[in-house]
Amino acid sequence: ETGYQRRVHGGNLGVDWERLGEYEAAVGMQLRRINLCRVINDRRGEAIAAGRLASVHRSQGDFDAAVKAGTRSLELALEISDKAGECSALCQLGTVHSLLGAHEVAVATHSAALAVARRSLHSDKTWQRVALQQLADSHHRAGEVTATNLVLEQLRELEQWDLGQEGKGDVVGVEKVTAAKSSFRKVEIQLDGIELQFSGSEVSAPLPPTNTTPIPCV
Repeated sequence: ETGYQRRVHGGNLGVDWERLGEYEAAVGMQLRRINLCRVINDRRGEAIAAGRLASVHRSQGDFDAAVKAGTRSLELALEISDKAGECSALCQLGTVHSLLGAHEVAVATHSAALAVARRSLHSDKTWQRVALQQLADSHHRAGEVTATNLVLEQLRELEQWDLGQEGKGDVVGVEKVTAAKSSFRKVEIQLDGIELQFSGSEVSAPLPPTNTTPIPCV
């Protein structure tokens, strides 16, 4: 098994453990992946693993650890100019801050993610959709009905753009449009009186305030 295979295998096992609710095992696998990535100086791999570690900690309810890991993921993404990774880490951090009740920080962080998606990832609408969904969730949790509706309107406009592309692309493009429709309907329905739930993503703006203790090697 190559070093790359070990890193991927470990990361995927960590995701599987998280889905099963075995959070300690999931944390261990992601820390192992981080350590392997550091040994061979794989900054992108480390950023992904740190983002997944943040997701596990969030699922555990350990929000301080989730912010720490998410911030590390963001730092690495900025360091290597990985715009998708930057957007992902910002989304991750924004969700944690929203769960902590820091709604202003959450809105600012998700807005930063949306700005990155629009500026640097405009050819792929996926990240715009994710950022808009989570921004809507942050406004909703803060009780900001008008702001929530404005973001939902942007999601509607994005869905209309997707519909306009349907049939123009290949099968993958059509699948993205189908996913967009389903995703938008879920957001619209859940915002109608039901709290939104988002699965972990592995999120420029100043770094959100956090304890900067480094993620340990294992």
